[in-house]
Amino acid sequence: MRFFLAICLYLFSTAAFAKRLAVLDFTSSSASKDVLNTMAEMVRNTATNTLGESGVQVMDKANMLSLLQDQGKDATCISGQCEIEVGRNIGADFVMTGELAFDEGEWILNISLYETANGSKLQGQS
Repeated sequence: MRFFLAICLYLFSTAAFAKRLAVLDFTSSSASKDVLNTMAEMVRNTATNTLGESGVQVMDKANMLSLLQDQGKDATCISGQCEIEVGRNIGADFVMTGELAFDEGEWILNISLYETANGSKLQGQS
């Protein structure tokens, strides 16, 4: 939850107009696609609930896929391999990615937030 509070503070401080956040599908070498989809959707829901009243629009997966397909862009890139390019293509100001790992009997979710305008990584949280 601290990660989302930090995102809120950053987005509020830079909000001159409505911002769009895309939470891309998560990746993992250990978890199933179903688990990854569930985790990403949980983060989308939390972001929507946390940021919704601030005017930040959290893009849903169907919307992101539709925008990419309308542009003839490769939808496989939504899995985080080229996150900044995807964000720019779908009109997102910020992109969040996640990687789920299993280490020493414990699941670890690494989440990163990028700004698409300049391609910089703004935050990371495990």
